[in-house]
Amino acid sequence: MAHFKQYIEDFILPECAGIQKTISIRTAERWLHILGYKYEGYRKGIYHDGHEWEDIITYRKEFLEVMKELEQRMARYEGEEMDAILLVLRPEERELILITHNECIFYTNDGKKKI
Repeated sequence: MAHFKQYIEDFILPECAGIQKTISIRTAERWLHILGYKYEGYRKGIYHDGHEWEDIITYRKEFLEVMKELEQRMARYEGEEMDAILLVLRPEERELILITHNECIFYTNDGKKKI
């Protein structure tokens, strides 16, 4: 909050209002609230993604069936040298390449007491 207060005093008030004045931390908090933000204590919570919900299980089964079919059009690699297994496609088919991502979550506020 001190950085926000300092920013208001150093840039916002002189440039917008043409005055050099200080404000209290409480005033800076009120202004944040007016702008739609909250300044509150940081709490670590529990994240529950619902991966065992009924609709998710149903979707996962459908997804795996589709992937099994699409996998026939994807290159495979085996062995120590990761040799490519020959892919046999019909003339109207194209090779598919699977692109994935992981679901890592990174927090920029680690170690902060208030955010």
